[in-house]
Amino acid sequence: MSRVLPARQKEAMRYKHVFGQYCCLRSYEMLDELLHAAGYAMSPWRTNQYGKPYLTDGPFFSISHCRLGIAVAIADREIGVDIESIRRADRSLVERTMNDAEQAEIFRSDRPDEAFTALWTQKEAVLKMRGTGILDDLHHVLDAPQDYTLQTFRLPEKGYCYSVGCRV
Repeated sequence: MSRVLPARQKEAMRYKHVFGQYCCLRSYEMLDELLHAAGYAMSPWRTNQYGKPYLTDGPFFSISHCRLGIAVAIADREIGVDIESIRRADRSLVERTMNDAEQAEIFRSDRPDEAFTALWTQKEAVLKMRGTGILDDLHHVLDAPQDYTLQTFRLPEKGYCYSVGCRV
């Protein structure tokens, strides 16, 4: 993993488990590979006021990983990606993070755990695209006028869902 900058190696060490450290480092390698394939070099980056990293000379990017997968996306406009292992739709967590319509969608679903995880990845992808992280009211993240596209992929056979949000 020598292509990963020392600052990113230090960031990876914040993860308690070795696998989390590996996913963090591998995601940056994957970003470097995508940038190279698109004709960019891994330029220095900075972070915005909320801590979202951005390249000083390159496209927008977003990285996410969970115990079952890694997602990396680049685009010529703001982008956010989130991948999550399918998790149990615990009623108290659903009520704290989802609005009434989303709660109804989850609990009406034949697969409430998958529905919850898919909606969670949508919210987090949008927040990452906006560059704020989880600072907004989670109940209303998806209510705002949509100046973005949002795609969600449910892969229950692999145990995860992921979403990609990109400004239009």
